[in-house]
Amino acid sequence: MKNFRLICVLFSVVSFGACSGSSDSGATAELDKAVYDAPNLLFADGIEPGDAAQCEAPNGQCWYVDAQAPSGGNGTYSAPYNSFEKVVGYMDAGNDYHSGLIKGGDYLYVRGTFGAEAGQLHLGRGFQGGTPSNPTVIKSWRGFPRAVFDGGHSRSDLIVVRALSDDLSRGVVIRNVEITRAAGRGIYVDENVEHVVIEGVVAHDGLGDGFSGVGGGVLLSMVSASHDFTVRNSLFFNNRVDPKGGENNIGGLSILSEPEAKNGSIVRVYNNTFRDEHIAVRHKHSGRIKMHASGNLISDSDIGFYVRALDNEIDNNQLVRVGTAFMLVAENQKGDAYANIHDNDVLDSLVLLDTGYDSTGFERRVDFTNNFYSSSRSVDGIIQLGRYGSNEFDTDYWNSAGNTFEFDESNSTFLYVEGSAFSAGEAEGVLGDSNLSAEQVQSGAAISQAEYVSEDDYSEVVEEDFPEEFELPADQSPEEQERFRNFFENWRWRHRG
Repeated sequence: MKNFRLICVLFSVVSFGACSGSSDSGATAELDKAVYDAPNLLFADGIEPGDAAQCEAPNGQCWYVDAQAPSGGNGTYSAPYNSFEKVVGYMDAGNDYHSGLIKGGDYLYVRGTFGAEAGQLHLGRGFQGGTPSNPTVIKSWRGFPRAVFDGGHSRSDLIVVRALSDDLSRGVVIRNVEITRAAGRGIYVDENVEHVVIEGVVAHDGLGDGFSGVGGGVLLSMVSASHDFTVRNSLFFNNRVDPKGGENNIGGLSILSEPEAKNGSIVRVYNNTFRDEHIAVRHKHSGRIKMHASGNLISDSDIGFYVRALDNEIDNNQLVRVGTAFMLVAENQKGDAYANIHDNDVLDSLVLLDTGYDSTGFERRVDFTNNFYSSSRSVDGIIQLGRYGSNEFDTDYWNSAGNTFEFDESNSTFLYVEGSAFSAGEAEGVLGDSNLSAEQVQSGAAISQAEYVSEDDYSEVVEEDFPEEFELPADQSPEEQERFRNFFENWRWRHRG
């Protein structure tokens, strides 16, 4: 059943405050601001509590690496290594991998800043990975700031996990590290890896070439095994492309999938924050995998989700100031695809959903339910089904119910299908939706007064109504007030009466 609640209003969406770009002089301030604006980041201050000297590996050995340690260490807490070659391994000049001492179930603690000259942290063999219940863990020292891997825009693949086809890597966790200025990819999970969890990672200011391959803050390859990958409670921002190249194949989080991925393969994208990205979550090719993305906050990005996997569930995300929230692309598609998109909020943005260019003829079935869209920005097609000149999108595969749209009907078109624009009233006939209707409601002033709080009332309302998990700072600077206002206004949209 196709059922929209459509509210065409003339109003002005309150700006939540644009995010400033990063620069060398303000890199620390920008990172601090980004972390502050990432409500679900694991260990927001970058410090995991606990005793660094205590080994956490239940069935393995603990290894310590400190970028500032003197040479001659043995990998213990009291005498850490200062590089990764002995404990992890290295690639020689002939591109052959030499494995180190680490094995499945071990813990590798890293501390300090590792520049491009430090080389890669490279787990290159299956026996170096553990199991889902007893994984190999890479993490920062407890009680110390998160370790930094800085590629200087000259090195790609700062942390790599891969294995051989006859020796799969079955369990790796990467936790609480910072990846910055990678030249292409920050964390690269390559072929023959079955189970990976990436959590509490900050990946920012990566720079890809935009011409070939797949880049981003994190790249997951789901091309060769039964994959179970999770990326959660992490922060991605300003991972983009070199201006010399096209904006292709780059995402804060990139997912490469192929039909060779085995049935049941899944990637979970939970409770992450993406800011100032070209594409927040970007699929390359269209393997036989499922993506479940939930609880993510995406803002100030060109595209939120660029989807090509054959099975997708995208729910309970917030997208603010994005160009296109959901793009479902059939170019290079290798089978019929399904997207279940529900219970998302899209605010102050342009296109809500675009089925993209189709060069294959495979179907894209879409269930679009209980989503909320509110924007005063001008757009020719809040929903865009099909592109002019591509294979037609079959509207019989489009199902919607319970959605709410608030937009300015005087400057925006509701529906765009195969090169033609349709108003809300006309969309009923195009989609065969007898329940679709347009309703003129409150004026802009009334909407603003009803849905937003003034600066004078801000502190009082937050103290009374804001969720308990968010605490107002004792000493509020104007910048802190603006950040919390951002959180609060998003929450107000979510819990409107």
